[in-house]
Amino acid sequence: MKRNIIAGAVVVASLAGGVVSAQTGNNGNPTILQVLESVQTRLGSLTQSVQTSLAGLQTTLTSIQSSLVNLQAFALSNVRFTHPIFIGDNQGVLCSVTNVASDDRTVKVEVLNGTGASALLSGNPLFTQTLQPGYVSAGSVGLARGSYYCKFTILDGTRNDIRASLEHLLGGPDNAIGAVVPAE
Repeated sequence: MKRNIIAGAVVVASLAGGVVSAQTGNNGNPTILQVLESVQTRLGSLTQSVQTSLAGLQTTLTSIQSSLVNLQAFALSNVRFTHPIFIGDNQGVLCSVTNVASDDRTVKVEVLNGTGASALLSGNPLFTQTLQPGYVSAGSVGLARGSYYCKFTILDGTRNDIRASLEHLLGGPDNAIGAVVPAE
């Protein structure tokens, strides 16, 4: 047993001496540790560059998204539309609007067909009117068979200043009202 321990110590000592001599006699070649340290430094720099680039990309994307949201909000901030409805022969639509703001609001009301063009032959709005707070105004028109919707443009406020709807006028002797479609 004593002989095995001595033999093991000699093997370990000779291996250790071989490692030391390999590191000291490498004729200027970098050691494995130096190579690993260099790779680690380069990876650290690369990681930092990628993180900086990703942060810049995220900032750019956030800016673009914000611009698009603001553009969309600005473009429709004073407009409300109803969903379209289909009307048959001898029928019509009634577009009504209520001013829910605390100040007067001027509203332009248009009836548009399924292609987005004015449903009125004149091409003019159904009406434009200034409403006092809490007041309601409405206008109706008989139309040919087709799809129609109402567009409400608040000329001196925002879409939050009004509530509006389209009512399907079924015609007939009692002028019955069909579907009522709120503006969004």
